Amino acid sequence: MATGLNSKRIRTARWVLLIALSLGASAAQAASQLSLKVQANRQQLYLGESVLVSVTITGISNPPKPDLSAIRNCRIRALGKKSESKLDFSTGQFQQKTVFPFEITPHAAGPFVAGPVRIAYDGKVKTVRGPVLQVAGVEKQDVVEISITSSRESVIIDEPFEITAAVTIRALSGGYSDHHPLDPRQPPALDIPFLREIDGLKVPDIRSTMQKMVISRRDQPGFTINDIPIQNNFFSSARLANFSLPKRTIMRSDGKFHTYEFKLDYVAKKEGDYTFGPVKFKGPAVVSVAPGGRIVTRPILAVGSAATVRVLPPPEEGRPTSFIGAIGRELTVTAELDAQTCNVGDPLTLTLAISGKMNMSNVTPPLLNQQEALTRDFRIYDDTLRSESRDEKKIYRYTIRPTRVGTYEFPAVAISFYDVESQAYKTAYSQPLPIRAKQGVEVGSADVISEATNRLANVSFSSEQNAWLASPITMNPLGSRLMPLAKRPVHAIIAASGPCLLALILGMRAACSLHQNRQKGKRRRRAAGLAATRLKRAERENDADVAVTQISKAMREYLADTFEISGAGLTPADAGPLLEDSDPDVRSQYLQLFEAIFNAEFSESDRARVDTPRAARDALILVQKLETRNLAGKAGKQDAS
Repeated sequence: MATGLNSKRIRTARWVLLIALSLGASAAQAASQLSLKVQANRQQLYLGESVLVSVTITGISNPPKPDLSAIRNCRIRALGKKSESKLDFSTGQFQQKTVFPFEITPHAAGPFVAGPVRIAYDGKVKTVRGPVLQVAGVEKQDVVEISITSSRESVIIDEPFEITAAVTIRALSGGYSDHHPLDPRQPPALDIPFLREIDGLKVPDIRSTMQKMVISRRDQPGFTINDIPIQNNFFSSARLANFSLPKRTIMRSDGKFHTYEFKLDYVAKKEGDYTFGPVKFKGPAVVSVAPGGRIVTRPILAVGSAATVRVLPPPEEGRPTSFIGAIGRELTVTAELDAQTCNVGDPLTLTLAISGKMNMSNVTPPLLNQQEALTRDFRIYDDTLRSESRDEKKIYRYTIRPTRVGTYEFPAVAISFYDVESQAYKTAYSQPLPIRAKQGVEVGSADVISEATNRLANVSFSSEQNAWLASPITMNPLGSRLMPLAKRPVHAIIAASGPCLLALILGMRAACSLHQNRQKGKRRRRAAGLAATRLKRAERENDADVAVTQISKAMREYLADTFEISGAGLTPADAGPLLEDSDPDVRSQYLQLFEAIFNAEFSESDRARVDTPRAARDALILVQKLETRNLAGKAGKQDAS
């Protein structure tokens, strides 16, 4: 008896050891699967703006809050967290993902590193450097202010919100304080990047909204927006359209101001972070009126910080396990089995159809194995799921097997959604499905006629008992004679067609690649010549304002054509990374000159210090040096190849 007790204790100890090893292996596997990723919603911003940085942790559930204390010279605001669990059908395991969003506002212009970001887990520390952002500075002035505001910082799907872009300009003094501080002959330009279709948002009819604001008379003050052109008639050439924005007057402690507002209403349709802005003001603003009624203008460059609206999932508190991501006002679910009578263990197809007045973009397949009532009498295979969308419906098909004999029901399937009207979770149920499961036919040893499937057992037949059987068929033990599928000339044609077809495909690909490379290089080859023409024209220009604009455009367009990018909005800060591979001295001189010309466009004091003919000549020399270096580099690469 003592021997039996000892053996029982030994077996128990073995089980405990196995369980401990299994748990240790699971913990080690979880630690190895931990992944940390840091992303920013944009790479460039202006000083004073905020950027949204998301820290995504996958591989573990309930992770600790990331540590951003090593990020300096900025303001950091935590925006909560968002967790989700999805079934990975390739592995049959749940994938855990948690996103921690942070709002970061840099305090200085220049390169800004949004990192390092750390997370401590299971006695180890994982660190990610973080993305590098470019923060651009703007000249300080007290004439024009721009703001972009949202009626809500965060919304859920199907919830509306309003974006307002406001341009506030200091009013004129004296009897001109009620006049527009804008010159009708030189309307300032507004760059509003969110006047377009935005994936994930229901956008208003922007074209109709803009048409209502077009000014027909040229003597009325207004703004140009996004370089939108207008053509009055068939015979006149197109010009930039002038738009009138609603104006209101405000009084502040620092004086009187006129505010021009542009408002748009949006409706969220997909989860995500949506950035509106920045909005730029570029052009003259009227700052005073000289004797005789002559207006005095000042060139201004002002930038309004972007606003970010987060479209979030419904709250995690009170969220049922049957929630599938559906958000709306009504949901209907129907269930159907392909057979109601079967044997125990037979595979059946369960079809779920989900529809209703709701947004289906974030709907995920229901995880039926998490509903205990469904798995009591059935085995459900989530990894065999097949899904499709049809007529604003989501259809999911599962393979299930009954596990016991009898007549009973497949229980109602619970599907939960978030009701936007009551701001609460609701659950809809399918109808129960009757089913009759019978015992399958069992094969006993008496029914087996052979111990192997590839040969017959020795069976003896009695001539008297089996006289009715037909005589056995005899076959040649050598088997049947092999016959070719085709004659030999056909074999040769088939064998040769493959290499010929491959050669034809490779030749076509080489021709297409050569054509694309030639088209790509055409703009780059013309870059230096166009820049030289523009700079020589600027050198002969007598008007300093026009010359500064021509030099700036020539230097900007040369870089854009050389690197085949868009030249609109290219700043000296953007030019630096493009010239990293150039000669350091030439690169430094080019960036210094570009910076001086860029500032001179918007500042009278900077423009007065620029000798435009000399600046044009210096710019031409620098372009030629850059072009010589590029040609030498290309020649070296060709010789090496």
